[in-house]
Amino acid sequence: MGKGGKSLQRTVFKWLRIAALVGPGAVAFTKGGTTEEKLSYVLAKYTGYQAWDERFNFSQLVEGYGPFLVTTLVTYGIPKIAGIIRRL
Repeated sequence: MGKGGKSLQRTVFKWLRIAALVGPGAVAFTKGGTTEEKLSYVLAKYTGYQAWDERFNFSQLVEGYGPFLVTTLVTYGIPKIAGIIRRL
């Protein structure tokens, strides 16, 4: 880390969280079908609402936000645990 600069680890963790948030939507959009179907898949991943069934599905919501939540826990948890161990 240079004078006044950000650490590389902080930047990498930030981009990992962004990728984990965008990834499920990108995968859902690359599925086959019409543009309307692709948007329905993306909508289902981020809201849990399935337009084709007109119902809420919690598992779709977990598929959309699960990677982001796990990545966030890991990217904030590992440095905290490392800091605790370092102080021992």
